[in-house]
Amino acid sequence: MLRYGVEPRRLPRKVLEAEIDIIRQLGAEFRMRTLVGEHVSLEELRTDFDAVFVAVGELRADDAEQLGLSAPAGRLRADPATFQTEVQGVFAGGDAIGRRKSAVRSVAHGHGAAVAIDQYLTGRPLTGTGRPFTTRMGRLDEEELRRLVALASPEPRASPAGRTLAGEDAPGLSDAQAHSEAARCLHCDCRKAESCKLRRYAALYAANPKRHGDQRRRLELHAGRGQVIYEPGKCIDCGLCVQITARAGEALGLTFVGRGFDVRVAVPFGRELDQALQKVAAECVRACPTGALAFKMNRASQ
Repeated sequence: MLRYGVEPRRLPRKVLEAEIDIIRQLGAEFRMRTLVGEHVSLEELRTDFDAVFVAVGELRADDAEQLGLSAPAGRLRADPATFQTEVQGVFAGGDAIGRRKSAVRSVAHGHGAAVAIDQYLTGRPLTGTGRPFTTRMGRLDEEELRRLVALASPEPRASPAGRTLAGEDAPGLSDAQAHSEAARCLHCDCRKAESCKLRRYAALYAANPKRHGDQRRRLELHAGRGQVIYEPGKCIDCGLCVQITARAGEALGLTFVGRGFDVRVAVPFGRELDQALQKVAAECVRACPTGALAFKMNRASQ
């Protein structure tokens, strides 16, 4: 589908071939010109393999019957959390279980099914990926919006020169231009959403973000001229960054200011963040469990 359904300018063939090679090197076997239900039955596949994933795209009227699966309204019936069909060990996703509005949602089905299949093959309870803990700050006021927009890149927009509508070698943005354009992202999301320990434990202990109504911390952003940004609203006062800067002998470092419920981590004497983190900025970012300290641009080290 990717080869014939996506234009080369959007998905260069070299990239596609490289991805296919990775899958092949992992041990996958590709059997071309083989119709399931005609050349091989689902029962034969179930006999030869411990689990089967059906990703056949949108079904025709007789496809489900040939597969031996239930498909009311032309869609295979599958558990929405685990993607397992009514037949044990047979999973399905993508347009086969419901029309997707975008290919990336079908890819997400594949990921979810892979997690469930791994659980099935290893004898664990079949639960699927589960939903990660998610909370939203809500609508920002004018002052908060000004703080957010102040981080926007002042550089003019870059546009690719000479882009054509066809051809694999159509020019695009240079590496420098792509980096500059990526820097425009204001990160309305969280820079460390995938590694946030607070989020992980919130999901583990079923925290309810609506418990305290509309109460929330105000959006504060301290960026300075360096590469690190500090969001006090995400800080849980664990003190790891304070310990790291003290151990490294930072001239200013980070410290606790305030008293009682107003205690928070800050730079002493109201100085800038980049002045406080001269030596161990990257170490502080890696240690921060919630993303209160993060790089302005995403890095693998986060």
